[in-house]
Amino acid sequence: MASCKTFVYADAIKMLRHTNRKHEQTRDGHINTVRSFTNKRLSPLRNTDDEEYLLRRINEVPHVNRSTLKVMASWVVTVPKDFLSAHTERVGEFFETVYAFLAERYGEINVISSYVHYDEATPHMHFNFVPVVSADNGEKICASECIPYGSFGQFHWDMKEYLDRHFGFSVGVAFKAVRGEGDLSVLQLKVRTEKDKLEKLTAEAERIMDALGRYDSLSHIYYKETEGTVTVSKSDFKHILDLARRMELYAPLLENISNRRQEAETLAENALSELRTAYDLMRINTSETVKNLSESSRELSEKAAALERAEALLKENTELYHNLMNSADGELSEQNVLLSERVSDLTKELIQRENENRSLMNTMKEEMEKELSEVYGSLDEKILMLRRENELLRLQNTISAELESLRSGGGTDDEIRLIESTLDRINSELSGEDIMLNETEDMRLSVTRHMDR
Repeated sequence: MASCKTFVYADAIKMLRHTNRKHEQTRDGHINTVRSFTNKRLSPLRNTDDEEYLLRRINEVPHVNRSTLKVMASWVVTVPKDFLSAHTERVGEFFETVYAFLAERYGEINVISSYVHYDEATPHMHFNFVPVVSADNGEKICASECIPYGSFGQFHWDMKEYLDRHFGFSVGVAFKAVRGEGDLSVLQLKVRTEKDKLEKLTAEAERIMDALGRYDSLSHIYYKETEGTVTVSKSDFKHILDLARRMELYAPLLENISNRRQEAETLAENALSELRTAYDLMRINTSETVKNLSESSRELSEKAAALERAEALLKENTELYHNLMNSADGELSEQNVLLSERVSDLTKELIQRENENRSLMNTMKEEMEKELSEVYGSLDEKILMLRRENELLRLQNTISAELESLRSGGGTDDEIRLIESTLDRINSELSGEDIMLNETEDMRLSVTRHMDR
């Protein structure tokens, strides 16, 4: 669910540019730039950009000035699959709650930027910060102390409790507890953690008891008691004194181990109880599943009762632990394969759809260009016809006026017939008969010459 990486300054700049998308290069095509506007910034807006604020914060905190110094760390948190499908409308609230948890954990003054990316395959959040820790003289930059190796398990447990407390139900936090292993639930990790503690405590107790065992016999020491005074040899006295010193040294350790062992047993018992409760709350589809779950619950109850003795806990729960791990690893491996296949199918389908859309857009573009060309051609013809019609109307008016003038002014019959014939041709053209524009121009010139005479 969450992973963390640390960066030297040059790589930190690249990471900041990736998260804010200002200079993002998408050569691999994993970013859908059409959806980039849906990305959201969670960190506060400052009067400077992310890169300048990073440099400012580095200069504010004492640090060793070397090129290999890890000046920035970045958590990437992905929304759990079950939460995404069941509470889609609360995904934004989920990331805001995660941001509040991280800002509280590392200090908001150290936060460089935090963005939620919705333009990639799965919604996820980047949380970039300067790893600042307390020092004798105030503060210092130290990624190895801020995020110790092996602390991921505790980090996920803390984040689970924070999220569960906010939402009022389990959000389904899962993570890789050990390198090279599949995802484990936090309850399985808790059982493992307490078992590991018991193993370490048992080994430490056995080591101390072995050390004391070499001195637990005093039967070989010869002593002489005279008037309340015990006399022993110098070597025996040294032996007794060494044993007393060791007892004085190891007694508090043994007592501390005993207390810690009891605490670990209680925590382990509680973890198994939670695990048993989680299994009880699972949806049961068949009676066979109910039967198997009941048997598992009884077995877990027997194991929990056996935690009174640390040695018995280690022996009796080893088999249970391996069975749980194998079962979880197998199921998660199968789910990962199915998920990978589904992602591959969706990717192929997306590429196919994009190609189809691109082809469709090209076809539509060609058709639109063709239609526009036809429309423009038709418009040119209509414009030409309108021009010719206007010319004919103007000529008709002129000839009609001239004909009336000839009739009233004593024009010859030949002149009147010529004018009437020309007027008939113009009326035919206006009625739809095909007379070329050049012929219309000839008529106009003929009438003009006659009028000039």
